[in-house]
Amino acid sequence: MSFAVTMVIGDREDQQDSFGYHVEEGEAILTVCDGMGGHEGGRRASQTAVATILNLYEETYPCPEIPARLREITVQADAAVSALTGPDGGPLRGGSTMLTLVLRGREMYWNSVGDSRIYLFRNGECVQVTQDQNYETVLREQLRAGEITQEDFEREIPRGGALVNYLGIGGLGLIDYNEMPLLLQPDDRILMATDGLYRLVTDAEIRTVLDNFRNIEDALAILEQKARRGAAARLVSRDNMTTALIRIL
Repeated sequence: MSFAVTMVIGDREDQQDSFGYHVEEGEAILTVCDGMGGHEGGRRASQTAVATILNLYEETYPCPEIPARLREITVQADAAVSALTGPDGGPLRGGSTMLTLVLRGREMYWNSVGDSRIYLFRNGECVQVTQDQNYETVLREQLRAGEITQEDFEREIPRGGALVNYLGIGGLGLIDYNEMPLLLQPDDRILMATDGLYRLVTDAEIRTVLDNFRNIEDALAILEQKARRGAAARLVSRDNMTTALIRIL
């Protein structure tokens, strides 16, 4: 594999995204965390999450049971972020999304909390692998199950981006993961992204970029350019954005 990473501060005063990785022979772990809770809270939450995830994973490398180990690490990362304190000694009130990817040979495992995303690009098709853990996902499930009406859905969907799960919430309600490995193929591209990308760049645009730019550094540069232009066109401020693009050789 080869990979490239881009981190952009956007229009924020502080970078609250964090990224980390560890590579051993035949295996790699990469993690992206998007902090929230103000300048200090968000930054410390995401940095703590990344450090906890990598340190705990490295302690048991090589891990014989990756899905179970990733779930254990996710719970411990939530506890570490929840335990952070502010200058007054009280709770920091910071939180973070978490996206962790493990590649062992051609096997891919992931764990996700929050709304950062993994996309898999293969043979011209681009699929979101993870599920957003936000209010929109809850609403769509309630609508599908007949628990709310279409009118209820339309009234509530403007608040759909609100997270319903994140590290630091103090007891995770859900961890998105795969039990069986996803088997990768040569020239697969895997995109890890915080919401600073996909709120400004559509899935169709992401697919087109990955289809047209096989060089991963070039692809990330074009995605960043599209996000910048998307923010300008919509007259919105840019959030922090972190994208990591992996190519399977």
